[in-house]
This record gives sequence, C-alpha cells and structure tokens, in this order.
Amino acid sequence: MRSKDSMFRYADRLDKMLMLFGTLGSIGDGLQYPLMMFVVSKVINEYGRENGSVSMDTVNKYALKLLYVAILVGLSAFVEGLCWSRTAERQTSRMRTAYLKSVLRQEVSFFDTQEAGSSTTYKVVTTISADANSIQVAICEKIPDCLAYMSTFVFCLLFAFILSWKLALAAFPFTILFIVPALVFGKLMMDLTMKMIESYGVAGGIAEQAISSIRTVYAY
Repeated sequence: MRSKDSMFRYADRLDKMLMLFGTLGSIGDGLQYPLMMFVVSKVINEYGRENGSVSMDTVNKYALKLLYVAILVGLSAFVEGLCWSRTAERQTSRMRTAYLKSVLRQEVSFFDTQEAGSSTTYKVVTTISADANSIQVAICEKIPDCLAYMSTFVFCLLFAFILSWKLALAAFPFTILFIVPALVFGKLMMDLTMKMIESYGVAGGIAEQAISSIRTVYAY
C-alpha cells in the first residue's frame, strides 16, 4: 500500500486503520438490499402458505428484523463516510505539501526549460488543486461506493443461491451482459477524465498568466 506508484503511498498507520474500518463499513453498507430482500422473502413465504394467515407475532418478528437491518446499515454507512472522508482529507493534505516541496526544490532552469504543457510555474496552483481534489473525491467517494456495490453484488448472489440455487445458476450468465459494458464505459470515462484534467490545467495556467500580466501592466 505504501509503494511508490500507489494512490495510498502517503497513508500512515492511522490512515490504514481508517481505511480498514471504512472498508468494513462499505461492506456493511452494501448489505442493505441483500438483507432486506432476504427478510422480505421470508415474509412473502409466510403469506404464501396454505392457510394464508399470519399472526401478529410473526409480523412483529420480521418488523424487528427489518429494524435491525436498518440499524446495522445506518451504522455501517456512518462509519464508512466518517473513516473514508477523514483519511482522504489527511492523505490529500500530505500530497499537496509533498507536491509543493518537490516543485520548490527544483532549480530555476527547470522552469525555464519546460514546455507549455508541463507542470511549470504558472500551472502549479491549478495542478495541485485539480489533482488533489480528484484524488480526494476518489478516496472518499468512489472507492467506498465501489466497495459497497461489490458487497451488494456478492451478497445478492450468495443469498440468491441460498434461496433458489437453480434459478440463480440459470440467471448468473446474464450478469456478464451488465458487467462488460460497465467496464468498457468506465475505461472510456477514465481516459476522458485524464484528458479533461490536463486541459483544465493548461487553461488554468494560461488564465493565471494572463491575470498576472494584467496586474503587471496596471502596476506601471
């Protein structure tokens, strides 16, 4: 996790603990629909019996189970949001500091020899802001959402095999029809996002350079 190319290379022990609890919270958050459907299936089976009557004790029993599911999912979602948001803020703060230190350590000739498309002086602020915000959003939103959706998929599949393995086995191949287009769409969106970030960096740098030139003209 602390490798040179890892997005979490600035994470310390506290951040690792936060990510661990955040991951557990994401898994618990993803259990919302599987557990709810599992309990509801039991209720439907109760109503589908031959006599067709359900006692109030049975209704209260399943109502309590749904309440417990709601409490579990609510606590999991709270832990998920708290832990991932906190560690995202801590890690991106270190990234900003490390990036700025790296730029300030460069020789003056480094900025004179860079092309317009690279991370030169006029792009430092824009690049730090855009990249750090993108990484913070990825850590505090995208990763926990991905973990929660994966948890939902796995546990829905598990409960489906528990309740009716024949029907689940027959329907499982159709999930490929949803997974493959999603992967292709995600790859295309990632490429477009990288191009957009680079374009915004250049545009922001040019805007800062123009505003700086205007201030210089007004100063004289």
